[in-house]
Amino acid sequence: MNPIINFLLNFQTLVAVSEVSKEITRKNPDFFPTAPMDYGRFLVLSLGTGTAKSEEKYDADEAAKWGILGWLTSDNSTPLVDVFTEASGDMVDLHVSTVFQALHSEENYLRIQVYITLMWLFKISNYILPRSN
Repeated sequence: MNPIINFLLNFQTLVAVSEVSKEITRKNPDFFPTAPMDYGRFLVLSLGTGTAKSEEKYDADEAAKWGILGWLTSDNSTPLVDVFTEASGDMVDLHVSTVFQALHSEENYLRIQVYITLMWLFKISNYILPRSN
């Protein structure tokens, strides 16, 4: 997936919660009457679309030797963009989770993220792709 689109998609939960709060503040009749910060009335299920498990993708000793070009492109990848997009998704989850905790509504927020392995992709492709005879 395009790293910029991935980066923007990470913010959907944060934007959705903010937009609902904004509409409540504006007293939009389509929304239930409550205080914008009454997160006890919110129920948020944030579903990830699946991400490749990227543990040990980069070696710290090797990365320490990279210059600017190494961080921009290394071994047919873009380490700086990869690190940035991975961190942005985690930070959004951390932020939304912390807000719900601070407002004593932590049970009203759940993030589900699936980590995809190559074996899982192979197995699922057997069900999705037509078999040739």
